[in-house]
Amino acid sequence: MTKVKQVDIFPWNKSLETGIDKIDEQHKKLVSLVNKIACRVISEATPEMFNETLEELAAYTEYHFSTEEEIWSTYFPMDTGLKAHIKAHKNFVNSVVDLKSSYSSKPSNEAIEKILSLLTHWLTHHILDNDMRMALTIGSINAGMSLKNAQEQADRQMSGVMSIILQTSLLMYDSIRFSALELNREVHARAKVEEKLKKEILKRQKIEREFEYLALHDELTELPNRRFFEKLCNAALLTAKRANHKHAILFLDLDGFKNINDLFGHNVGDELLVSVAKRLKKCVRESDVVARMGGDEFIIFLADDCKKEGVEKISSEIISLISSPFELITGDVNIGGSVGISIYPDDGDNVGSLLQNADQAMYEAKRSGKNKYLFYGQSL
Repeated sequence: MTKVKQVDIFPWNKSLETGIDKIDEQHKKLVSLVNKIACRVISEATPEMFNETLEELAAYTEYHFSTEEEIWSTYFPMDTGLKAHIKAHKNFVNSVVDLKSSYSSKPSNEAIEKILSLLTHWLTHHILDNDMRMALTIGSINAGMSLKNAQEQADRQMSGVMSIILQTSLLMYDSIRFSALELNREVHARAKVEEKLKKEILKRQKIEREFEYLALHDELTELPNRRFFEKLCNAALLTAKRANHKHAILFLDLDGFKNINDLFGHNVGDELLVSVAKRLKKCVRESDVVARMGGDEFIIFLADDCKKEGVEKISSEIISLISSPFELITGDVNIGGSVGISIYPDDGDNVGSLLQNADQAMYEAKRSGKNKYLFYGQSL
């Protein structure tokens, strides 16, 4: 399926940075997991996949909180602010676990909104208020202030304008979350339609190829039909004319086929024709063309520059193969074959005349005793 690019419901930006690299990198991961949860919901992932992502969020949150608490405890060993921070951490982890266990199937849109609202609100408040406040305090301590003075300065910095910024950010993320969810739903819905359309196009192209194949091939033997044979041969004759090459067309008619078809039925007759087609393909070269004219008649175009000895050899091989017994569902059957040969350009300068003359030579060969081949020039 086409990969759909999702719009983040919680985009990361520099205003979320605390200035402590290790903490900021972990915050980015948490934000990424929240976006992943939204993506899983919108892409209609299974409840198992949704639960898996929530578990991943809970596990990483615990890891992140332990990192924060280790850093904060260096500066706030006995401070009540740290205790409150740790309590907030535990509450959030419990909230994620509760979310996971609060439903047994895929959540409704209302539940999704509730889940994502909780996650985005908590993360925004956690980063922009709690962690930012702690980071400012640490910065002041590192600059030489006492813990008390550093906390008071951080409180002043976080009040007033910062409070307004925090509230504005929460409202902004609410708006972004709603818009992103709607946009992602539209994107996903469109992707599904496009995927369905793509499948329909591929299906139609496959059907068109099958129709094209059927239009150019014999349905029973899958050999080229007369129309395709003439198309291939005309192209070859244009090249032969420029190169001054000789080519041969062999017209084969099966001897004794009608008796077998009448005696055993059309199914056996069809089986015999398929077996004949396979044998003919084995006794010619890859560049040659074997086609079925219809009924029990086949035609072969020898594509390489032909000499009489080579044409005679292939014709003899064809008659020998056709005369060998065929193993069919009814048992072994024997038939023969008569071959008429016309040579380009001696016996015609186009496929139509060459076929007509090879056909005439074949009937002369049949009249002279069957299981024989005859050149058009000899038949005259």
